[in-house]
Amino acid sequence: MTSHRISKMAQPQPTTYTTVYTSNIAAPQPAPYTVVSQPVEITTVQQQTTFSDQDREACKKNGGFQIVMGLLCMVFGTVSICIHTYFGDVATPFWTGCWFIIAGSCGTRVAYYQGYMAEKSLQRFMSLSGVAIVFAITLLIMMSIAIANEFEYSYGYSYASRVGIDATLLTISVLELLAAFKGMGIAQKTVRGAQRNTTTTTRSAVATGVAPVTTGYPPVPVANPYPPAYGPSQGFQQPPPQYGYPPQQAAPPAQAGYGSMDGKPPAY
Repeated sequence: MTSHRISKMAQPQPTTYTTVYTSNIAAPQPAPYTVVSQPVEITTVQQQTTFSDQDREACKKNGGFQIVMGLLCMVFGTVSICIHTYFGDVATPFWTGCWFIIAGSCGTRVAYYQGYMAEKSLQRFMSLSGVAIVFAITLLIMMSIAIANEFEYSYGYSYASRVGIDATLLTISVLELLAAFKGMGIAQKTVRGAQRNTTTTTRSAVATGVAPVTTGYPPVPVANPYPPAYGPSQGFQQPPPQYGYPPQQAAPPAQAGYGSMDGKPPAY
Protein backbone atom coordinates (compact mmCIF):
# COMPACT_ATOMS: atom_id res chain seq x y z
CA MET A 1 0.00 0.00 0.00
CA THR A 2 2.90 2.34 0.72
CA SER A 3 4.51 1.69 -2.66
CA HIS A 4 1.16 2.34 -4.36
CA ARG A 5 0.90 5.79 -2.70
CA ILE A 6 4.50 6.63 -3.59
CA SER A 7 3.94 5.65 -7.22
CA LYS A 8 0.88 7.94 -7.38
CA MET A 9 2.85 10.85 -5.97
CA ALA A 10 5.65 10.23 -8.45
CA GLN A 11 3.33 10.74 -11.42
CA PRO A 12 3.87 14.08 -13.20
CA GLN A 13 1.27 16.79 -12.82
CA PRO A 14 -0.73 17.86 -15.95
CA THR A 15 0.82 20.67 -17.94
CA THR A 16 -1.31 23.77 -18.64
CA TYR A 17 -0.91 25.45 -22.02
CA THR A 18 -1.61 29.19 -22.25
CA THR A 19 -1.97 30.98 -25.56
CA VAL A 20 -1.08 34.68 -25.63
CA TYR A 21 -2.25 36.81 -28.56
CA THR A 22 -0.28 39.87 -29.53
CA SER A 23 -1.26 42.54 -32.04
CA ASN A 24 1.10 44.46 -34.23
CA ILE A 25 -1.51 47.02 -35.31
CA ALA A 26 -0.22 50.51 -34.82
CA ALA A 27 -2.45 53.19 -33.34
CA PRO A 28 -3.73 55.64 -35.97
CA GLN A 29 -1.91 58.92 -36.01
CA PRO A 30 -3.84 62.18 -36.34
CA ALA A 31 -3.73 63.49 -39.87
CA PRO A 32 -2.54 67.08 -40.39
CA TYR A 33 -5.10 69.64 -41.57
CA THR A 34 -4.88 72.86 -43.54
CA VAL A 35 -7.23 75.80 -44.09
CA VAL A 36 -8.49 76.08 -47.67
CA SER A 37 -10.12 79.23 -49.12
CA GLN A 38 -11.92 79.33 -52.44
CA PRO A 39 -13.81 82.19 -54.13
CA VAL A 40 -17.47 81.40 -54.86
CA GLU A 41 -20.48 83.23 -56.30
CA ILE A 42 -23.78 83.35 -54.41
CA THR A 43 -26.93 83.82 -56.48
CA THR A 44 -30.12 85.03 -54.79
CA VAL A 45 -33.47 84.79 -56.60
CA GLN A 46 -36.34 86.91 -55.23
CA GLN A 47 -39.90 86.85 -56.55
CA GLN A 48 -42.15 89.78 -55.72
CA THR A 49 -45.87 89.90 -56.46
CA THR A 50 -47.49 93.28 -57.07
CA PHE A 51 -51.26 93.80 -57.16
CA SER A 52 -53.19 96.62 -58.73
CA ASP A 53 -54.09 99.39 -56.29
CA GLN A 54 -57.51 99.70 -57.89
CA ASP A 55 -58.33 96.02 -57.33
CA ARG A 56 -57.09 96.14 -53.76
CA GLU A 57 -59.24 99.20 -53.06
CA ALA A 58 -62.25 97.40 -54.56
CA CYS A 59 -61.67 94.45 -52.22
CA LYS A 60 -61.48 96.84 -49.29
CA LYS A 61 -64.80 98.50 -50.17
CA ASN A 62 -66.52 95.18 -50.75
CA GLY A 63 -65.26 93.87 -47.42
CA GLY A 64 -66.52 96.98 -45.65
CA PHE A 65 -69.96 96.55 -47.22
CA GLN A 66 -70.13 92.94 -46.01
CA ILE A 67 -69.21 94.07 -42.51
CA VAL A 68 -72.10 96.55 -42.53
CA MET A 69 -74.50 93.83 -43.70
CA GLY A 70 -73.30 91.57 -40.92
CA LEU A 71 -73.84 94.25 -38.28
CA LEU A 72 -77.35 94.94 -39.57
CA CYS A 73 -78.11 91.22 -39.47
CA MET A 74 -77.04 91.02 -35.85
CA VAL A 75 -79.06 94.11 -34.88
CA PHE A 76 -82.29 93.03 -36.57
CA GLY A 77 -81.70 89.45 -35.49
CA THR A 78 -81.65 90.61 -31.88
CA VAL A 79 -84.91 92.48 -32.48
CA SER A 80 -86.48 89.36 -34.03
CA ILE A 81 -85.63 87.41 -30.89
CA CYS A 82 -87.19 90.06 -28.67
CA ILE A 83 -90.49 90.30 -30.59
CA HIS A 84 -90.79 86.50 -31.02
CA THR A 85 -90.76 86.15 -34.79
CA TYR A 86 -91.28 82.80 -36.49
CA PHE A 87 -87.56 81.87 -36.43
CA GLY A 88 -86.68 84.11 -33.51
CA ASP A 89 -85.74 81.23 -31.24
CA VAL A 90 -83.29 79.83 -33.82
CA ALA A 91 -81.44 83.19 -34.04
CA THR A 92 -80.42 82.56 -37.64
CA PRO A 93 -79.74 86.24 -38.45
CA PHE A 94 -77.41 86.53 -35.49
CA TRP A 95 -74.92 83.78 -36.37
CA THR A 96 -75.11 84.45 -40.12
CA GLY A 97 -74.29 88.10 -39.41
CA CYS A 98 -71.18 87.04 -37.47
CA TRP A 99 -69.93 85.15 -40.51
CA PHE A 100 -70.59 88.12 -42.81
CA ILE A 101 -68.39 90.25 -40.54
CA ILE A 102 -65.56 87.70 -40.64
CA ALA A 103 -65.64 87.49 -44.45
CA GLY A 104 -65.69 91.28 -44.80
CA SER A 105 -62.75 91.69 -42.41
CA CYS A 106 -60.58 89.53 -44.67
CA GLY A 107 -61.51 91.76 -47.62
CA THR A 108 -60.54 94.97 -45.84
CA ARG A 109 -57.15 93.57 -44.81
CA VAL A 110 -56.12 93.03 -48.43
CA ALA A 111 -55.39 96.75 -48.82
CA TYR A 112 -52.86 96.72 -45.95
CA TYR A 113 -50.58 94.05 -47.42
CA GLN A 114 -48.43 93.64 -50.48
CA GLY A 115 -46.68 90.67 -52.00
CA TYR A 116 -47.02 87.26 -50.39
CA MET A 117 -49.26 88.38 -47.49
CA ALA A 118 -51.64 90.18 -49.85
CA GLU A 119 -51.94 87.05 -51.98
CA LYS A 120 -52.79 84.95 -48.93
CA SER A 121 -55.38 87.52 -47.80
CA LEU A 122 -57.00 87.46 -51.24
CA GLN A 123 -57.23 83.68 -51.16
CA ARG A 124 -58.86 83.77 -47.72
CA PHE A 125 -61.27 86.50 -48.82
CA MET A 126 -62.25 84.45 -51.85
CA SER A 127 -62.89 81.33 -49.76
CA LEU A 128 -64.83 83.12 -47.01
CA SER A 129 -66.95 84.97 -49.57
CA GLY A 130 -67.94 81.60 -51.01
CA VAL A 131 -69.03 80.45 -47.55
CA ALA A 132 -70.88 83.76 -47.03
CA ILE A 133 -72.88 83.01 -50.18
CA VAL A 134 -74.11 79.76 -48.60
CA PHE A 135 -75.10 81.55 -45.37
CA ALA A 136 -76.86 84.33 -47.28
CA ILE A 137 -78.91 81.79 -49.24
CA THR A 138 -79.79 80.04 -45.96
CA LEU A 139 -80.97 83.29 -44.40
CA LEU A 140 -82.94 84.15 -47.54
CA ILE A 141 -84.83 80.85 -47.49
CA MET A 142 -85.56 80.99 -43.75
CA MET A 143 -86.86 84.57 -43.87
CA SER A 144 -89.10 83.70 -46.81
CA ILE A 145 -90.58 80.83 -44.79
CA ALA A 146 -90.97 83.12 -41.76
CA ILE A 147 -92.94 85.74 -43.73
CA ALA A 148 -95.26 83.07 -45.16
CA ASN A 149 -95.92 81.37 -41.81
CA GLU A 150 -95.91 84.28 -39.37
CA PHE A 151 -98.80 83.95 -36.90
CA GLU A 152 -101.44 86.67 -36.82
CA TYR A 153 -102.04 86.47 -33.09
CA SER A 154 -99.79 88.65 -31.02
CA TYR A 155 -97.29 87.94 -28.25
CA GLY A 156 -97.55 91.57 -27.24
CA TYR A 157 -96.29 92.79 -30.61
CA SER A 158 -98.25 93.37 -33.80
CA TYR A 159 -98.25 91.08 -36.80
CA ALA A 160 -97.01 93.88 -39.04
CA SER A 161 -93.92 94.53 -36.92
CA ARG A 162 -92.90 90.87 -36.99
CA VAL A 163 -93.40 90.62 -40.74
CA GLY A 164 -91.52 93.90 -41.19
CA ILE A 165 -88.46 92.56 -39.33
CA ASP A 166 -88.53 89.36 -41.39
CA ALA A 167 -88.76 91.37 -44.61
CA THR A 168 -85.84 93.56 -43.55
CA LEU A 169 -83.68 90.51 -42.87
CA LEU A 170 -84.75 89.09 -46.22
CA THR A 171 -83.53 92.25 -47.95
CA ILE A 172 -80.23 92.17 -46.06
CA SER A 173 -79.68 88.54 -47.09
CA VAL A 174 -80.21 89.46 -50.76
CA LEU A 175 -77.74 92.36 -50.53
CA GLU A 176 -75.18 90.16 -48.77
CA LEU A 177 -75.61 87.48 -51.42
CA LEU A 178 -74.83 89.98 -54.19
CA ALA A 179 -71.90 91.46 -52.24
CA ALA A 180 -70.38 88.04 -51.58
CA PHE A 181 -70.63 87.11 -55.25
CA LYS A 182 -68.98 90.38 -56.26
CA GLY A 183 -66.26 90.05 -53.62
CA MET A 184 -65.43 86.55 -54.81
CA GLY A 185 -65.12 87.81 -58.38
CA ILE A 186 -62.98 90.81 -57.41
CA ALA A 187 -60.58 88.62 -55.42
CA GLN A 188 -60.19 86.19 -58.31
CA LYS A 189 -59.59 89.06 -60.75
CA THR A 190 -56.97 90.60 -58.46
CA VAL A 191 -55.04 87.33 -58.16
CA ARG A 192 -55.04 86.74 -61.91
CA GLY A 193 -53.99 90.31 -62.71
CA ALA A 194 -51.03 90.32 -60.34
CA GLN A 195 -47.57 91.15 -61.70
CA ARG A 196 -44.85 88.76 -60.63
CA ASN A 197 -41.32 90.15 -60.92
CA THR A 198 -38.25 87.97 -60.45
CA THR A 199 -35.00 89.61 -59.33
CA THR A 200 -31.67 87.75 -59.51
CA THR A 201 -28.72 89.04 -57.50
CA THR A 202 -25.18 87.62 -57.73
CA ARG A 203 -22.40 88.47 -55.30
CA SER A 204 -18.88 87.17 -54.73
CA ALA A 205 -17.76 85.56 -51.51
CA VAL A 206 -14.92 83.46 -50.13
CA ALA A 207 -15.63 79.99 -48.78
CA THR A 208 -13.22 78.80 -46.08
CA GLY A 209 -12.92 75.20 -44.95
CA VAL A 210 -10.57 72.66 -43.38
CA ALA A 211 -9.11 69.81 -45.47
CA PRO A 212 -6.65 67.03 -44.52
CA VAL A 213 -3.14 67.01 -45.99
CA THR A 214 -2.51 63.71 -47.84
CA THR A 215 0.90 64.44 -49.41
CA GLY A 216 3.65 62.38 -47.73
CA TYR A 217 1.32 60.96 -45.15
CA PRO A 218 2.16 57.26 -44.40
CA PRO A 219 -0.64 54.74 -44.72
CA VAL A 220 -2.30 53.65 -41.51
CA PRO A 221 -2.54 49.87 -41.03
CA VAL A 222 -6.08 48.59 -40.90
CA ALA A 223 -7.06 45.96 -38.37
CA ASN A 224 -8.38 42.63 -39.63
CA PRO A 225 -12.11 42.51 -38.84
CA TYR A 226 -12.08 38.70 -38.67
CA PRO A 227 -10.23 36.98 -35.74
CA PRO A 228 -7.67 34.23 -36.54
CA ALA A 229 -8.83 30.62 -36.50
CA TYR A 230 -7.99 28.66 -33.36
CA GLY A 231 -5.42 25.85 -33.68
CA PRO A 232 -5.72 22.44 -32.06
CA SER A 233 -3.83 23.60 -28.98
CA GLN A 234 -5.48 27.01 -28.58
CA GLY A 235 -9.09 26.11 -27.95
CA PHE A 236 -8.69 23.44 -25.25
CA GLN A 237 -6.09 21.93 -22.92
CA GLN A 238 -4.13 18.95 -24.23
CA PRO A 239 -3.83 15.94 -21.84
CA PRO A 240 -0.24 15.13 -20.82
CA PRO A 241 1.37 12.01 -22.34
CA GLN A 242 1.73 8.93 -20.15
CA TYR A 243 5.16 7.58 -19.34
CA GLY A 244 6.34 4.65 -21.43
CA TYR A 245 4.02 5.39 -24.37
CA PRO A 246 4.16 7.95 -27.13
CA PRO A 247 1.33 10.52 -27.15
CA GLN A 248 -0.50 8.90 -30.06
CA GLN A 249 -0.34 5.40 -28.44
CA ALA A 250 -1.42 6.23 -24.91
CA ALA A 251 -2.93 3.38 -22.98
CA PRO A 252 -6.70 3.54 -22.49
CA PRO A 253 -7.94 4.25 -18.96
CA ALA A 254 -8.20 1.18 -16.75
CA GLN A 255 -11.67 -0.04 -15.98
CA ALA A 256 -12.82 -0.36 -12.42
CA GLY A 257 -11.62 -3.68 -10.97
CA TYR A 258 -9.28 -4.60 -13.82
CA GLY A 259 -5.77 -3.40 -14.42
CA SER A 260 -5.61 -1.63 -11.08
CA MET A 261 -2.13 -0.91 -9.82
CA ASP A 262 -2.47 -2.83 -6.55
CA GLY A 263 -2.97 -6.14 -8.43
CA LYS A 264 -5.98 -7.18 -6.37
CA PRO A 265 -9.09 -8.61 -7.99
CA PRO A 266 -12.25 -6.56 -7.72
CA ALA A 267 -14.51 -7.15 -4.84
CA TYR A 268 -17.86 -8.70 -5.63
